[in-house]
Amino acid sequence: MYPGVTWKNSSGSGSWAIILNYRHHYKVLGGWAENTTANRLYLVAVLEGIRAMKRVLPINIYTRSGYLRDGLETWVEGWRKRGWRTREGADISNGKQWRELANLKEVFEIHVAAVSSEEPPCHLLAAKEIAREFEQLQSEVLTDKRE
Repeated sequence: MYPGVTWKNSSGSGSWAIILNYRHHYKVLGGWAENTTANRLYLVAVLEGIRAMKRVLPINIYTRSGYLRDGLETWVEGWRKRGWRTREGADISNGKQWRELANLKEVFEIHVAAVSSEEPPCHLLAAKEIAREFEQLQSEVLTDKRE
């Protein structure tokens, strides 16, 4: 899986895309959201990618998102033990998405590969470009509605 996101801090809106690749088969998904964060968009992309899978297979997620990588590989178990709270006792950000990913992690064997920003895989670049296209499409739809 190769997630890509775009996010505008000024408007709090963004788009996501994910490319699923299994052998010579590809599936591309994407969408747009308001009142969100880049971190949540990464989670949504991965969740939608997993939901789109037709059977249980090992999953490799290639990402530049440290939040996604650290959350899946390190933080999620501690959050679960603490009732989905931080060490300080506050609710975790994006708790709904993290709980769902934690549950899916019990079904799927999920690995996260950190990717260098200097030489990302071509599918990761393509996912980012597709996310930009979703953003552009949504911008055109919103412009049409205002006119």
